[in-house]
Parts: sequence; C-alpha cells; structure tokens
Amino acid sequence: MSGRDVLVVGGGISGASFAFHAARAGRKVLLVEKSERVGGCMNSIRSDSGYWFELGAHTCYNSYGALLELIEASGQMENLVPRGKPVLRFLDGDQPVRGKNLGLLVKLFGKLEILCALPKWFAAKPSGLSVRDYYSRLVGPRNYARVLGPMLSAVPSQCADDFPSDMLFKKRERRKDVMRSFTVEGGLNAIVEALVAHENIEVRTACTANQVTRLPDGFRVELDDGSSVETGLLALAVPPNAVARLLSEASLDLAEQARKLDTVEVDSLGFSVDADRSNLPYATFFIPLADCFYSAVTRDVVPDPNRRAFAFHFRPGLTREERLARAETVVGVKRTDMSDLQERRITLPSPTIGHEQVVREIDSLLKGDSLAITGNWFAGLSIEDCALRSQSEWTRVGG
Repeated sequence: MSGRDVLVVGGGISGASFAFHAARAGRKVLLVEKSERVGGCMNSIRSDSGYWFELGAHTCYNSYGALLELIEASGQMENLVPRGKPVLRFLDGDQPVRGKNLGLLVKLFGKLEILCALPKWFAAKPSGLSVRDYYSRLVGPRNYARVLGPMLSAVPSQCADDFPSDMLFKKRERRKDVMRSFTVEGGLNAIVEALVAHENIEVRTACTANQVTRLPDGFRVELDDGSSVETGLLALAVPPNAVARLLSEASLDLAEQARKLDTVEVDSLGFSVDADRSNLPYATFFIPLADCFYSAVTRDVVPDPNRRAFAFHFRPGLTREERLARAETVVGVKRTDMSDLQERRITLPSPTIGHEQVVREIDSLLKGDSLAITGNWFAGLSIEDCALRSQSEWTRVGG
C-alpha cells in the first residue's frame, strides 16, 4: 500500500489536465492509465522517420483558452504548428463529389426544401432540441438526412442525431495572439505527455483501477497489480460506465447517475502512404453521404512532401477485414502500400436530451466531497470542454 496527495485515474487530456493543476499547486500526484500510453482520445501515431498523424482528436483552436493556458504553463507554445486551410469534401460511394466547403453543401441541398425552411430560421432555437430536430428545421428533413446529418455525425465520430443541439458547437472567445487552428509538433499526444512530465507527477501505464473504498479521511483504490493506493483527493477521468463500476461501493448515488449516461464504441483505423499513391484531392476530411464509416480524416493540413495519412472512424459492427477493405478502396491503395497501420477501439460519450440534468445531479452529489469527476462527457466532447471541466473540478476540490 502506498499513499499520495492526489490520485488521478485516467490518462487522457482530462486526467492529465487535472494532474497538472494539482502538481503545480505543490501536490504529489499519482496518475494511473489502463492502456500502454497516456493521451486517451488524443492519439498520435509516430513513425521512426518522424512522420506522425492523428488517430483520434486532430484540431485545436485559438478559442481553446483553458487548453492554451495549460500549453503555456507546460512550456509548449513554441511547439505549436499551424494547420492549413480547412477543406471539407463529401464522398458519394467511392468518388469525391466535385466541390468543397459551403459551396458544396449548397450544391447538395435540395433548393426547394431550403426555401421552404427559410422562414423557420429566425424562430428556431437549439435549446431543448436534438441535433436532428433543430437542424431539420433549418434545412429540411430530407436535406438533413442526406447531407447535413452525415456531416454533423463526422464531428463526434458517431451518429449525432439525438445529441442535444446546443452541445455540438459553442461560441468561445478567441485569442488573437494564437493561430486560428493548430496542432503541435509530434501530434496532439505531445500536449498530454508534456503535462504529465511535471516533476510532481508519477505515471503508471498498463495499470487498471478496480475498486474505490471510502476512508474517514479520503479513499483507498485497489489496482490490478494487487497493490492499493490511499489518497486524500481522488479524481476519476474515465467514461461514465467506468465511474459507475469504480464507485459501486464508495458512492452508490453517483454510480447510479453515471449509469444513466450512454456511451458508444468507435473503431478507428489509420495509416500513412507515399504521397503519390492516392489520387484523392487535398482535404481536411472526407465525409461519406452513406457508408460504413463516419469520416476519413487526413493529415493534408500539415503537409509533408513524401507522405499522406488517413484515419477512418467506422460505424460499429464491421470486421477488421471489412474495415481494411473499405479503406483500401476509398484511398485507392493496396494493403501493401499502408505504413504505420494502427487500429483502436475507444469508448465515447453519446449524450441525448436530458444529459444536462444528469450532469447537474452528479455535480450536486459532488458538492463538499474530495472526489472529483472529469472527462469528455460533461459539457461536450471537445478538448476544450475536457480542459475546462478539469480546471473547474480542481478549483472545487483543490482550490
């Protein structure tokens, strides 16, 4: 048995952010992560040549104030890399549809349906509506189902129809001293790695937390290697189903609330190819109008003279062979052309109407407790939402 000032379970951007806040406040932090690497949804694939691409989250913006504060505090501002011009393209079957961005959307929309929907633009408000209900009012149900729905589902890499509409996109103040959209040298995983490199943070990967027990002055957490850790302050930065499992004895009410929130598993497949192997045009990502995947994200916006990379985010239910075969056909390469081939299944939150009420109940139960819960399932799935939640939880429990 060992003791720590702070124990953080989960090594994604949420857990790393919380751990960094605690560490720079002088606390001794132990962070445990069940996978072999930290990063969570920030999953950068790196080759021996130095080329890298993203298998998970891929873009940061100058409106990400909480994240930028962490980047500055961990000395990473000089490592920011600008992303090139964003270009959205659609796929119809195996072929890119001619055009890009807003002009392509207008081209694909049924014009009569748009004209009929125009009078509703001024009265439509997103609050209380699902993504499908709100945006169908703006463009018409057929335009939504055929074009806009697939585009919006590409954002969270899952069907976004039942998401609360005010959760998907948010207005935030922009920092004019920072490039509008950026990544970092070596990929976004480098942000997490820099945060947990703080001298007051110890990281244990390939380590799973099994059970949380309340003590008179804190918590005891059992780990899968047979050891346990006692801590006065515990932060859980894991999906809601994992929170429910960990707190099944320590806090039944919190566990029951966490069980109410849905999650979904997404299979991602990424690889790089020689730059001249694929004839696909430059794009930030390709969105299929109807297919077995939600999007194919490229690294074209951080150009390399010799390599291109693609990350496919698939709908559930496909075999590995089916995923590989579809990626081959879309990119126009053979399997032998693929380098740095990586696959990953990840659990993502899948919020629906009523999600905000459950979160409010969780926050009410956490008041006055030295338990913190953070992650990408509170206010939104973006990197900034994760950083903001961890910041507010640290302020609450660590002050």
